[in-house]
Amino acid sequence: MSFLSKIKENRASPSGITSPAQWLVDMFNPNSTSGQNVTEENAMNHTGVYSAVRVIAETIASLPLNVYADLPDGGKEKAKGNYLYSLLHNKPNDLMTSFTWRETMMAHLLLWGNHYSQLELDNAGRVVGIWPLMPGNMQVKKRGKKLHYFYTPDNGSQVTFEQSEILHIPGLGFDGLVGKSVIRMAREAIGLGLSAEE
Repeated sequence: MSFLSKIKENRASPSGITSPAQWLVDMFNPNSTSGQNVTEENAMNHTGVYSAVRVIAETIASLPLNVYADLPDGGKEKAKGNYLYSLLHNKPNDLMTSFTWRETMMAHLLLWGNHYSQLELDNAGRVVGIWPLMPGNMQVKKRGKKLHYFYTPDNGSQVTFEQSEILHIPGLGFDGLVGKSVIRMAREAIGLGLSAEE
């Protein structure tokens, strides 16, 4: 059935932003030619994707992450007295270890091509917490010389963040500001692999 035929057949059915008609959903659905609906989340059902993401994310997360201070003689030493040392090396927030946060960060980069973390600030403007955000729920817009981040959680309304409130690590992209989703770039190969596994 052609695209125009679908529109004619379904034009009587109600469609809107909150409940779009199925033909509209199908039009923007990330289906591969194999018929598989390939997203960043379900790509992890492919054993090759899961294994690659797990190995890379766990390896990067297991590397030491220290904060260093410059010495007068030109050398460096661990800045264990710096408030950022404990945050990055031990516990970036109340619920995660440094390993878990870095593993999550790397998985986001490998799947979505971007990692976003909200920086929790105290009254003095110091970072006291780093909370990862789901990259699929984030929109980035450039306004003037700054980036603005629009985050829509699964169970809430949109929140706007200034550039200073977000730690954004972009992967490979074309504009130098936002990375491209690795899964979307490799959708056809992953879709074929998912079909073969089924």
